Amino acid sequence: MEKEIKNENVVDLTYVKELSRGNKIFIKEIIKLFLLENPQEMSLLEKAMNENDFEKVKATAHKLKSTLPFIGLDKIVGNDVIEMEALAGDRSHMDQIKAHFERVRKACEQAYKELEPIQATL
Repeated sequence: MEKEIKNENVVDLTYVKELSRGNKIFIKEIIKLFLLENPQEMSLLEKAMNENDFEKVKATAHKLKSTLPFIGLDKIVGNDVIEMEALAGDRSHMDQIKAHFERVRKACEQAYKELEPIQATL
């Protein structure tokens, strides 16, 4: 079951810490990449939705699906991203895709706020 996004922490670095075996340089690099690439992916996704470009929505959601686990967002909005990809694949329900996107956007924005100070301490 996915968590509700409120004012609680959304980031969970357990997976990336295990993957890196505690290598702080690796963890810092993953955080840096997320902070750099995720806003771009979210912009691409939003643009694709506004243009009713189902193929681009599907492709971008698919890419997003693979990056969220590194910071634990898959536990919160993973199902939303899976639904976006599936709906876009069916070329239907852009209104539902947009609703899922809003939830993902809020989680990502919260993650940015949490990750910046973490990155600074590594």
